[in-house]
Amino acid sequence: MGSSAELIFDMVGGDKKDIEEVKKDLVAGKRIARNGHIYQVKGGQLHVLDENAQLKQNKQLDIEYRAKTFAQKSGSWHVTEDHWQQARELVDLAYQYAELDGRQALNTTTNENGLVTIGDWDLVTLVKQGSASAISSNDWWSLGLMA
Repeated sequence: MGSSAELIFDMVGGDKKDIEEVKKDLVAGKRIARNGHIYQVKGGQLHVLDENAQLKQNKQLDIEYRAKTFAQKSGSWHVTEDHWQQARELVDLAYQYAELDGRQALNTTTNENGLVTIGDWDLVTLVKQGSASAISSNDWWSLGLMA
């Protein structure tokens, strides 16, 4: 067994079928999260990323994107401190909602057969507009106290 195959076996910790599936995903350029690391093949090289570092980078990219969007919506290409602050608050709130739901990554709004599940970004937007409120740990419905 070669060193890359051993690494993949360690990542998956499974049988040959599991290893083949992981290899296929890696060759396709997908990121694979295992054992606190993220694995991805770029330029023929296997890269190992730390999940926490990736999460921090994703948050920073989200903040930059939102700040630039706020600037454009205000009719400016210049991002002000107010835009940065709004973006940080929005991103922090979105990631808090994900964390309350037991996730590190944000989810998107989905519509499956007419059943709409609101994603973290849309929930934050609705809460900021006053059109919705997030479920909290002391919510009667979420605690199962309603008949």
